Parts: sequence; structure tokens; C-alpha cells
Amino acid sequence: MSKQKGGQPFNVNAEKWTESEALNIGNGLLDWLNIDDDDHIFFQEYLVDKHGLYEELISYLSGKYDSFLKLIKRCKKKQESKIVRYALKNKVNVTMAIFLLKNHHAYKDKTEQDVKMDTSIKHDSLIDRIRLSSEE
Repeated sequence: MSKQKGGQPFNVNAEKWTESEALNIGNGLLDWLNIDDDDHIFFQEYLVDKHGLYEELISYLSGKYDSFLKLIKRCKKKQESKIVRYALKNKVNVTMAIFLLKNHHAYKDKTEQDVKMDTSIKHDSLIDRIRLSSEE
């Protein structure tokens, strides 16, 4: 820690993650995802293994900078399409691809429909039918 004038300590790393630095990380991730390789799918591999950063950094920077959040949304769409494409070509384990798509990209096994059934009975028309049939 360094000291400010007057002897008070301050955090020299307070501005480490500027918007410019965040966008560099986001653009690097997008470039990395654009490499046509099944080893280039997971954000964690890019952040942790390749750059020694922590996984929660994406969440932190997404909350801090809207421009970074938009970039990460593009990265997630790229990741989603890559998983689907590789699963269809059997380049990745299909079961694992399904699991990832369900848990990280809101895929579902079946479509859910909101069906509203009209269960009310029209007594007047039923009574009218009974009357008509008895008159015949």
C-alpha cells in the first residue's frame, strides 16, 4: 500500500479494472471463442487457465460496465452456437452439450404451453337442447 499526502494509505489497485481493460478482456474472450476449436468453449478456461484471472470477474465487470455486459452477451451467444454446432457434428459429447445448453442457455426438453381451458358450462344452451329434443 502506498500513502497519500498526509500519511493516509490508499488502494493503488482501486482502478485496476477500468472500462478499457474490461473491454480488452471481453474482446479477447470473443476472439478466443471465434477460434474453431472444441477446446475454446468455456469462459473459465480463457480466464483462469490462460490468463490467471478469477471466474467471478465476468460477473463483477458486467455489473460495473454496460459495454462489457453487451460484449459478454455476444460471447454467450457465440458459446451457445458453438456448443450446438459441435454437438451436431459429434465434435463434443452430445449429452454434455445438452446439459450445458439446459443449465447455461435456458434450453428445455419440451415446450411449455400455457393452456387455459374454458370449463364453464353454458347451462342455457344445454337446457335449450334438452327442450328441443323433448319437443320433437
